[in-house]
Amino acid sequence: MKYYTASKSRNQGRESWSVIFRHPARLDLATGRTGRRVRRGLGTSDETEATMLVEQLNTILSNPELWEVTARPNAQGRFDDRVVDIFYEGLESSQVDFAQLRQELLPLPSGDDGYRKVLLLGTTGAGKTTVVRQILGTDPTTERFPSTSTAKTTVADTELIATEHGPYRAVVTFVPRDEVIDYLTENVSEAALAALRKRSDEEIRRRLLDHVNQRFRFSYILGRGVASDDDLDLADEDEEDFGDIDPADYGAVDMTATNAVVVSAVQALKSVVNRHASATIEEFKEIEDDERVVDELIEESLDSDLRQSDEFHEIVDSLIDEIEKRFSTLDVGELRRNRQGWPTTWSWESDDRAAFVKTVTRFTSNFAPLFGRLLTPLVNGIRVSGPFQPTWTSEPVRLVLVDGEGLGHTPKSVAALSTHVTTQLQDADAVVL
Repeated sequence: MKYYTASKSRNQGRESWSVIFRHPARLDLATGRTGRRVRRGLGTSDETEATMLVEQLNTILSNPELWEVTARPNAQGRFDDRVVDIFYEGLESSQVDFAQLRQELLPLPSGDDGYRKVLLLGTTGAGKTTVVRQILGTDPTTERFPSTSTAKTTVADTELIATEHGPYRAVVTFVPRDEVIDYLTENVSEAALAALRKRSDEEIRRRLLDHVNQRFRFSYILGRGVASDDDLDLADEDEEDFGDIDPADYGAVDMTATNAVVVSAVQALKSVVNRHASATIEEFKEIEDDERVVDELIEESLDSDLRQSDEFHEIVDSLIDEIEKRFSTLDVGELRRNRQGWPTTWSWESDDRAAFVKTVTRFTSNFAPLFGRLLTPLVNGIRVSGPFQPTWTSEPVRLVLVDGEGLGHTPKSVAALSTHVTTQLQDADAVVL
């Protein structure tokens, strides 16, 4: 049995303290063994209070009888609620029901209301979202909602309710923090491999921000830095021309500071990779003369060795902190957070259609000029309702349109329908294939 200890930290420019520790009962995805690294805010800027909270957490870490989720009631009577929440988060067997969160804030109309639920199903780029636009009657020149392109655009469950009257309403649910961290960790590992192979800083940055399966493109949130048009992966962009657009209308963001964080992450990663390579060469130089064999050994051990280093996780921490700042740019609507401070839902309603579409675009768009201000990769579900009606029919459209990731968007969806899609099929009144 392995014991761990917690320590407090405070990043430069931040007042609040955080705690960092390895969890004795949660799996580390890199090793498949317990010892997942956890970093959480303590919700205090007082160092004495932070120290007290860390001491309480260390008490739990030193007592294996408190590591089971069934011990939570006992811990609640002994320790601060913040400490209990931090330790037992992720141990709960139940998963968050994001569809239910959306349902509580914006209920779907049913058949009793005269509505039918239509699921659009097809491969990536087949035109599902274009069909949705036609049924909603959104203007292809001025609104362009939802976003379309030949690339993998729709990556979250998108539920659209066409109403006859009333305000425009939206509810967004977000990917859990740990899932975002897991993807970021994979990105940093891929970027480290690029650094080891002496790729350019631009290539390292691209791997650092955009996941290999294109599901999590953090460049949408953090930007791509100063790049020429030739550097852009044009397949990522909305193919349509938005004309005159002012990115400042989509949130006040200090892109200079953000770019500095990403540049610093690239340099820090190159430095830690170089040290790893040097240490491995030193270790094997007396027993192995073949440079090719040594290079293979360096590459094989790179991922596991780096994931055990504090520097590696500090790079992940710097990126997640910068990502989290984007939520503070939401100046309308209600943002709800969980007990650890990570956003769970955002909701808003407005009678102004143009303002509504512009705001919701920040959760759905893949338009390159807005990179650095978009929250699209962090969204796992969005529900929108409003008087969206097409001009080609005089009869009111009473439909709930369900759009989502294209088949083949992820490796798991190539061979068979996922459990999630199967559930959607059962709930739908009709399927447009």
